[in-house]
Amino acid sequence: MKRRILIADDDESLRKVAAFHLREEGHEVAIASDGLEGLQQLERDRFDLVVTDMKMPNMGGLELLKWVKERSPSTQVIVMTGFATISDAVNAIKEGAFDFLTKPLDYDQFRIIVRKALEFIALQDRVDSLERELERKYGREAIVHASRAMSAVLDTAEKVAASDAAVLITGESGTGKELIARMIHYRSPRRERELVSINCAAIPHDLLESELFGHERGAFTGATEGKRGKFEIADGGTLFLDEIGELPIELQAKLLRALESGEINVVGRESTVSVDVRVVAATNRDLARRVEEGSFREDLFYRINVISIDIPPLRERPEDIPVLAKHFCSTYTGSESIEVDEAVFAELRKRSWPGNVRELRNTCEQMLVLRRGKAITVDDIPSPALGGGDKRVVNLPPGGCPLEEIEKEALRQALRMTGGNRSRAAELLEIPRHKLLYRLEKYGMD
Repeated sequence: MKRRILIADDDESLRKVAAFHLREEGHEVAIASDGLEGLQQLERDRFDLVVTDMKMPNMGGLELLKWVKERSPSTQVIVMTGFATISDAVNAIKEGAFDFLTKPLDYDQFRIIVRKALEFIALQDRVDSLERELERKYGREAIVHASRAMSAVLDTAEKVAASDAAVLITGESGTGKELIARMIHYRSPRRERELVSINCAAIPHDLLESELFGHERGAFTGATEGKRGKFEIADGGTLFLDEIGELPIELQAKLLRALESGEINVVGRESTVSVDVRVVAATNRDLARRVEEGSFREDLFYRINVISIDIPPLRERPEDIPVLAKHFCSTYTGSESIEVDEAVFAELRKRSWPGNVRELRNTCEQMLVLRRGKAITVDDIPSPALGGGDKRVVNLPPGGCPLEEIEKEALRQALRMTGGNRSRAAELLEIPRHKLLYRLEKYGMD
């Protein structure tokens, strides 16, 4: 890759030879006869790399180095020095120089060190690019909103990200709790380590302890190999406990011990394992009420609820519906330009959206796939998304239909709204999970 390099040295012969070697490598090279001239060029143009002599008239290399590091930290500096001033070169390294070369120059070594500096710059550029990608994907701007309520949620998430405090995110299914958890992690000092997620409602209770804490080979029937648990995998990073309200009461004490002591008990191992994990939990349940009912430990509730973030349902922030719908429509169309009538967004605002953002996203996808013309109109909105002031309204066809078909459609809608998550679908339908599974099997919808 072609780079811009500045050579500052009062030795004209060295400047010319060094510039020749760098141009042979394919780089764009500028030269300066002393530090002051080099500084003037740096003020006018941006350079990836500066190669400077330590001892020059008007301004020395150390001053030039300090100027570069203050104003352009990403620009790397290589200093050149005579044997008598090696101590100055060591000081330059302390000030942030990439490396130093002794005179007279060995040009083979010169090219090698320049290549290493440019490789470091390329790696730095890659890291910066990944940081920008993470910010785009998980930063504040990635969470589309227009409401003050969501702005307040994001303000709180940004404030708590820098700490190690446990966070409890509450809100209905489909409001974006995991998105907020990811934002907290990727804006925290732990972002260079893993964010590990586990859905406490999606894993059978008898396997959940092993998933959280891991197990040794032979710890139980079927444990043919050892396995690291989510706590160990998340060591140094963040553990996201989704649907923590579904955690069995017998596991809650073990989770509390792990959070308070920083040690976990691997199933089948006598010794404990130390872990450094920040916990972010989420639930669509009223945990305070579950504490009163005795199905959730009070001490664990207070341990995970150091900071509470409540995400309001979509029906309580209708100003977010048009901007979210426009975002989803543009996301699904990609490069294809499809017009959407403004009346569509006005009509979508009338719905109560029991499935929240997830349901709105699915509705936008349906409109795009099933549209009747080139533009999306009100007629393209799927019937469940019309007029919904009450989430219990059933759109019965004029000619009627069997009750079984209504139940099947309710099951299909609940699964679509929850992305196929059966536990959440059961919650939307306000029935136990085992009853949902029974109905799916009964209608051959498994």
